[in-house]
Amino acid sequence: MDTSSSLKALILGLIEGATEFLPVSSTGHLIFFGDLIRFDEVYSEVFDVAIQSGALLAVILYYRRDFIDLVTFRNRNLLRSLIIAFFPIGIFGLLFGKFILENLFDTLFVGLAFIMGALLMLHVEFLHRHEKQRVESIQNISKNNALKIGLIQTLALIPGFSRSGAAIIGGMYFGLNRSTAANFSFLLAVPVILTATIYSLYLKFEEVNLENIQVFVVGFFTSFLSAFLVIKFLISYLKSHSLIVFAVYRILAGILIIFLAP
Repeated sequence: MDTSSSLKALILGLIEGATEFLPVSSTGHLIFFGDLIRFDEVYSEVFDVAIQSGALLAVILYYRRDFIDLVTFRNRNLLRSLIIAFFPIGIFGLLFGKFILENLFDTLFVGLAFIMGALLMLHVEFLHRHEKQRVESIQNISKNNALKIGLIQTLALIPGFSRSGAAIIGGMYFGLNRSTAANFSFLLAVPVILTATIYSLYLKFEEVNLENIQVFVVGFFTSFLSAFLVIKFLISYLKSHSLIVFAVYRILAGILIIFLAP
């Protein structure tokens, strides 16, 4: 592994961890910055997905008490809600994952998805102002709402839309307050990221070998560190702030990506 590859992996790992849980699309940022720094290795697509496992470890550690309750079946209501919400993206991902990897990882699609997600954020924030009764705990998410959130989350299969953004938007559309929607989004990230990582490695495992494994290790650890810090920040931020700043950022970033991407 040369120094250039190490530096690029470090940069992309930091970007992945910082953007995986912010509603701004980690995939979109990886595609844009990957093009910008010319990270065009044959394994670049599987690298982008695989380093999400660093962010996955961060959310598991941050919510370790919740996950202990889940795996020991002490919180069956939340476990049921997570399974139901995961089901739509799991099915759609299996059906269309290969097509998406081969055809939609393009800066034009990413830029448009950034803007589309921003418009939905602005719309849900407008609706949020007029609704006083909100679900304030992930323990109280109904099976019906979990399914609806899961269906909205399938939009995240479009590179640039943002998985966390889709789940937070879906949660707010169907009665959750911002911080509860974010908490549910983070927990829901585990089955989604884990499945996406395994599926991507299955499709392109031959691209991972001993010569480039160190690149993946660097990306993994930098992604883990930045993701852990971002989770703490976003939960605190959304308790008293709206999504509008992220919507504005997404619109500006989307325009930049469309017109200035390499």
